[in-house]
Amino acid sequence: MRTFRELLALPDFVTLAGTTSGLLSIFFSLANKLDAAAVLLLLCPIFDWVDGRVARMTGRRDAAFGEELDNLSDLLSFGVAPALFGYGLGLRSPLGIAVMIIFILSGLLRLARFRVVGVEKGYYQGMTVPTNGYVLPIFYFVAKFLSIPLNLLLSLFFVWFIFSSALMVSSIRWKKVI
Repeated sequence: MRTFRELLALPDFVTLAGTTSGLLSIFFSLANKLDAAAVLLLLCPIFDWVDGRVARMTGRRDAAFGEELDNLSDLLSFGVAPALFGYGLGLRSPLGIAVMIIFILSGLLRLARFRVVGVEKGYYQGMTVPTNGYVLPIFYFVAKFLSIPLNLLLSLFFVWFIFSSALMVSSIRWKKVI
């Protein structure tokens, strides 16, 4: 039986930092501190990018453990955290909650498919889940800067959750850019 001391490597600590950022975003969203929640959401894709770079640079000891940890972190940081950000913003109707549940489940399905289905080199199948980690908070800050009324902002977020859900489970080929 292997201990965490044997399994954990430097990239995993970066992943855990990203997960912490996602979890803190959830707590701030539920406390209606949306600016802080959005900033923390923006940090998640940065940590996600860095953990992959660090894993490749350090010749990761146990890639399977790191990949599983990264997938679980992605579900929290790019599925649950954005959905609860939407909830904190005001998407609290039964329909809004249903759409956010579909959004989380779509992210879960996308992450599971990524782990088991081979894809063409240089491409992803369906929109990546981390896309939500920067689209939603950037959109939030732009809308705030432009003083978009809350009702319109909620409608736009609602549409994004539906659109993003469909894109994550789609079979559309997405070119890898990084």
